[in-house]
Amino acid sequence: MSTNLFNAVDNWGTKSFGTVWNDWETTVVGQPRTDFTRVAAGTVAGPGSDGTGRARWFDVAIDSSVTRVTERHQRTGNTISATTSVRETNLGDRVIDTNIVPTIREANVVFVTTGLKPDSTLVASFDEVDVTNYIERASEVRLASNAAAATFIVGETITSNAASNAGQAVIAAITGNVLRVVNPRGRFFGSGENIHVTAALSSLRSTAHTAVPVSEYVSYAGRFQTSGSSNTTSVCLDTGASAVTNAYQNQVLYDIS
Repeated sequence: MSTNLFNAVDNWGTKSFGTVWNDWETTVVGQPRTDFTRVAAGTVAGPGSDGTGRARWFDVAIDSSVTRVTERHQRTGNTISATTSVRETNLGDRVIDTNIVPTIREANVVFVTTGLKPDSTLVASFDEVDVTNYIERASEVRLASNAAAATFIVGETITSNAASNAGQAVIAAITGNVLRVVNPRGRFFGSGENIHVTAALSSLRSTAHTAVPVSEYVSYAGRFQTSGSSNTTSVCLDTGASAVTNAYQNQVLYDIS
């Protein structure tokens, strides 16, 4: 048999949390108080009592009474509640997904090769797919000494102090006094100019880097552009080179477009 008077134990049947009440208890009982209310009044005739047989008249009143007793009741209950909390546990590095993603997001890939055969054509491939047309040879920022180059770190970004169109590039490798850079833009060398390069502050470097002078800049990321005249093209190999330089005379130029 289940007893649930006044819905006292509703929470046991429907929820895990809430308040469960006990029975009502009387705590205070007041004094009885009776209130009277006149309902009706009038005169009625009744048999006489004087022996003559004549009727006599009587006054009649009908009153209603209500007796009230004031009582106070209370009940107590047990409330069960819960609060939320977050517990974090470091489980270390682990594999959580082994799904195979067929493609990767577009990204620049920097690689360094050694021991290549001189004067040969380089053919690069990914999974036997020729990607040579998408490869750009690193340009060279040549410094005065090996010691000057050793102050830089592979992977950091360098900038030049050119007065206009300042250069910026990422160091891919360091060989002797040469910084091999990728994604170059701007000027790293100018005829008659004293251009220096310095490394920007980053996660690779916590202290300021002292700028060092550039002795020479060799750009392998040249591009051909029309000069305005019909059937005439000019090649931009070094944005900082003099307009009358002969540094590229008798040199082999490769068009990889």
